[in-house]
Amino acid sequence: MDYPNPFDEAEVVSIYTDGQAVEDGVLVAIGRKDRVSRAVWDWLAEKAPKGAQPPSCWPVDLMGWFQASKISKTDALKLIAEHGKDGAQQKFDEMIADRKALAMSSALIRTHATQATRVYEENTGGGIYKLWALEHNDVIEKLSAEDPGAFAGASVLWLMPNDNGGITLMFPEDY
Repeated sequence: MDYPNPFDEAEVVSIYTDGQAVEDGVLVAIGRKDRVSRAVWDWLAEKAPKGAQPPSCWPVDLMGWFQASKISKTDALKLIAEHGKDGAQQKFDEMIADRKALAMSSALIRTHATQATRVYEENTGGGIYKLWALEHNDVIEKLSAEDPGAFAGASVLWLMPNDNGGITLMFPEDY
């Protein structure tokens, strides 16, 4: 699929590549093609349910979700040796949050990639496929394809084709 080059008519001053954005931490690579902005990734890690159950009405890689809190004894001992007992627990909690963010973002992209590509190609609604994540008590509760209006705790997510032939998940302000 060919995407229009916005620089055809303009003088290019600087180019920031996908690889540079991943290396700098601005984007998180989800496989070879798909990306998540760092802001969305951190938000998912922070707002994902802390218990065993994933959010309802949200596509989730269930294997990844339920494996998120598992660690081998060898890896646990390495964490303790590197960070001490309290530091190891904090590091492990961060690992769990990142694994849940991966389970949520990869399944969300996989589930909505076709619609996002179609919206972009047809330039429907400005070419941006939008979803709304609804929160309750600072935890992601569900995902909606319909604008909830003034519902408190709703965050809009954009899914757009990227230059890799995949999809990038971001907040509007990340664009």
